[in-house]
Formats: sequence, structure tokens, C-alpha cells
Amino acid sequence: MSAPPAAPQSTLARSSAPVTGFALDGELSCTVRFHPAPADHGLVFVRADLPGSPEVSCLPANVRPQSRWSSLAQGGAWVHHTEHVLAALYGRGLDNVRIELQQDRVPVVSAGSCAGFWDALAEAGTASQDAPRRVFRLTRAVRQTTALAAPAGAPGVIAAGACRELLAYPAETFSATYVFDVPHLPGMHRGLADYDSGEPFMERVGAARTYVLAVERSSLGAILDVTGRDVIVLTPDSPQPLVDEVARHKLLDLVGDLALLGRPLLARVVALRTGHTAHHDFLRLLTASGALELWPA
Repeated sequence: MSAPPAAPQSTLARSSAPVTGFALDGELSCTVRFHPAPADHGLVFVRADLPGSPEVSCLPANVRPQSRWSSLAQGGAWVHHTEHVLAALYGRGLDNVRIELQQDRVPVVSAGSCAGFWDALAEAGTASQDAPRRVFRLTRAVRQTTALAAPAGAPGVIAAGACRELLAYPAETFSATYVFDVPHLPGMHRGLADYDSGEPFMERVGAARTYVLAVERSSLGAILDVTGRDVIVLTPDSPQPLVDEVARHKLLDLVGDLALLGRPLLARVVALRTGHTAHHDFLRLLTASGALELWPA
């Protein structure tokens, strides 16, 4: 059986209205605006505040180590906190967009969800382009496992062999499952989130708010001072629906981090207890594995 014809690439029908929020690590007001881009341009951040408006492309080679969010750097220009805006662009099915920033970070909007970005992209509209969409498909399964250690001062004990795990299997569409589990906090519910590319993105993933574990509040400093009014503060007593919302937010982060591959990924992805560091390592593993096939070739 021959492969189905590739769908066309897409961009915005027109530039969006500005979207303003606050910086994740301070009171600084931040603004982002989205613009159409030509076919094969990809998702590219533009630092309009710097001389020459340098561009920072969404590519694994530009990912820089971070633990609490994702960052990119190219030619000395940095962009921080990319995951939520990239998840919104993925959910809208957009291939080519210029993401204009007036500072070095993407604003936090809508309680750390995708909603503000989503609304601006929806209002700008979508336009098909005269070029086939090129995607990554897996030729074989890829697995990453990392030992799990409890943070200093954690009240519980993690069983031997506990790990963070990411698996990706060959598939003709994108789907993902995230299992949220904090084994060093006794009594905490497990959270579960699923998404398939045929489902409504905002309902399943994009509307989930960001969160913080109550035991980490004292270590977050300025971050919590700014975002405490919006975040879910999670404790072992938190009800199951709240923990499941946290799992959906973790899935949102995963989708946004996978967008850093630079092209859509067709795969079945399963993640257990992962965060940005594990996602960044997985991007490097996928790139180096030889298992990514660009299609159409």
C-alpha cells in the first residue's frame, strides 16, 4: 500500500494581536506576537528587542539545559520558557510562524495554560501553503530511562529501581500519555492524561494550569512570588481531578518540548514522571538514534 499524500503546510492568515503576560521569574511584563511565515520556514522566535532582530529556530541543536522550563539560544540570542507557546502552535497545526518577542522570554498567560496564545492564534486564522507538510516518523521504538532520586528533605522514600521513563513507538499519527507520580510524597494520587491528534487540543491538554508541589514552595523564591496567584498548589490531600489536571499540564509541557524537533512527530509517546530535563535528553536521543525518518523523503 502506498503512503497517503502529504497534507499541505500551514501558516497564519494574518499577524495576531499582541499577547501580554508576566515573566516566569519576575514581575517584568512580557509580550509576544505571531506573524505568518513562508513555506519551509518553520517555527522561529524573533528577538525584536535586539539589534538586527536575530532569529532563534526551534531545533534540538538550539536547546539549552534548564530544569523548570525550556530555553533556546542561537548566535548569542536567548529565548526562555518556550513550551506553552509551542504547544499552542502544535495544537493549531501550524508549521511556519514567526514568534516576535520584545524580551528574552515568552510571557506566562492564562494561569500557565495555552489559552491566551490559543485565542490569539485562532483570531489570526490559518492559511494553507503550496508545499507538502514534512514530518518525522519513527522507524523503531526508542526508550529512555533515568533513575529517580527524591529531592533533599523529601518526607518519603523512593523504592529501589524507580525511574523516569519516556518511550516512543512508530505510529501513523501523534498520540501521547503522561503518568504523573510523586513517589517521595506518601498518599499523593497518581495523575493520568491522554491525548490523540484527532481530539480537541484545548479540551484535552491546552487549558490545564501550571502547578507547584507544596513542599517546594520555599525553594522557588521569586517564581512563586509572581505565580502564586495562579498555580495549583499540590499536596497529598489534593483530590484526584486536580492531580489529573496537573498530569494534563505535564502533557502540555511534553507536547511543547517535542515541538523543538522542528517538525511534527508521528509517534505514540508514553511518559512517566518526566520533566523538561528528561524531555531535552529525549530530543537528543531521538536525533542521535537514527530512528527519525523525514517524510515525505
